[in-house]
Amino acid sequence: MTQIVTNLLNNASKYAEPNTTIKLVLKLINDQTVIQVIDEGSGIAAEDKAHIFERFYRSSNVRGTIPGTGLGLAIVAELASLNGAKLTLNDNVPQGSIFSVRFGKRVRNKGG
Repeated sequence: MTQIVTNLLNNASKYAEPNTTIKLVLKLINDQTVIQVIDEGSGIAAEDKAHIFERFYRSSNVRGTIPGTGLGLAIVAELASLNGAKLTLNDNVPQGSIFSVRFGKRVRNKGG
């Protein structure tokens, strides 16, 4: 969990301008725990969205300008999968990205 959140926050901070807001949100939706990292960065181009969770993938508009290996989001995707979680990406309107990690339904203790 720590690695998922750390990688998402690091990624958001790399691509957002210094004075923009990055939000870390934890909420419960229909008995599912959801972690979101919401940034006001440059966003992700439509053609890159299908590839950003692949190992070593770097968008052509950031290659050579922003340091990184292209492993951070691939690691997040793998860790989410190993924890039975669903990782999604949505646009943050008017600018930026929303990465959500949705975990399965909570198991309630019935009796002690």
